[in-house]
Amino acid sequence: MAKGKYQQWLRPDALVLLRGWAREGLTDEDIARLMHISMPTLYEWKRKYLEISEALKRGKEAAAAGWRPPL
Repeated sequence: MAKGKYQQWLRPDALVLLRGWAREGLTDEDIARLMHISMPTLYEWKRKYLEISEALKRGKEAAAAGWRPPL
């Protein structure tokens, strides 16, 4: 893992992207692939960085609630 790579994913625009991926129904494996990190790294970041964890959680909650983009 590149030192400090997580920092780019803590920016507001990146958190919106993470939330959107989760809302679209992408799995953690899909999201890790799009982030160019391994699954263990994603799990570590979710544990260490509340912002990443919350973005993914909120996106998945919206997907579960049936969120659809406006037409």
